[in-house]
Order: sequence, then C-alpha cells, then structure tokens
Amino acid sequence: MALWAGTRIVVPDDIDVDVRGFGLFGVFGGRAARGAAWPGAPRVVAKGPALSGAVVIKPLRQAR
Repeated sequence: MALWAGTRIVVPDDIDVDVRGFGLFGVFGGRAARGAAWPGAPRVVAKGPALSGAVVIKPLRQAR
C-alpha cells in the first residue's frame, strides 16, 4: 500500500511479476507478468492500493 508516498519494488530479471494492484489518485504499475524465464521460476504478486501515491515494480537492470 502506498499512502501519499512512493514505493519502488526491484526484482531480479529471472523472477515473474504479477501486478494486481490499483491506483486511486495514484499509480500502481510496472513490469507485467511474462512467461517464466525457466520452469518453476519464483513469482512475485504485487497487489493492493496506491492512494495518492505510487507503487512501481522494475527489473533490476532498469533500476540501476
């Protein structure tokens, strides 16, 4: 949850990300789920609200 502030989540490139959150006067987004890099790859599920704030998910290579 982001309430009047921002949160940045950085994940390794070989992790699947499932973005299920929503933004209400804010932003909730980032790298959407894509096919697993390898069978059995870990998956991160990001869900919750961003109220007048932001939650952004980025791969490690873009966060640098």
